[in-house]
Amino acid sequence: MIKHLEIKTYEYYDIKIMVEINYDNKLISLVERGKNPDQYANGPAMKPKQYVFVKRGLEYMNGWRNILSAMEYAIDEAEKELSTYLKEKEKEKHDLVTDVLIQATDLVNQKKYNKKKK
Repeated sequence: MIKHLEIKTYEYYDIKIMVEINYDNKLISLVERGKNPDQYANGPAMKPKQYVFVKRGLEYMNGWRNILSAMEYAIDEAEKELSTYLKEKEKEKHDLVTDVLIQATDLVNQKKYNKKKK
C-alpha cells in the first residue's frame, strides 16, 4: 500500500498532539488545524504547530512539561510508523528485484535448454 501523507492524532494523558507523517519525504511534523487551507502546502486546513514558551506564569509553564511529554510520545509513535513503512517499502523493493532476477535466470536457462535441444 502506498502512503504519501497522513495526519494522525496521538493522545497522551488526555493531551492530543496532531502529527503529519510525510512518507515520501520521510518527515514528521507537529501540526494543527489552520483557518485558511490554501495558505499551507502541507495539507488541507493544516499548518505547522507554533508553541509559545515565553512570558508565562509558573503554573502555565509546569503544564508545558506534560505537553512536552505528550509531544515526545507522539513523535516516538510517528517515528515507529514511518520506520515500519520504510522497512516494508524496502522489503517490497528487494522482493521485486529478487523476482526479476529469478525470472531473468529462468529465461537464460530456458534459452540454453532450447539451444541444446536443437
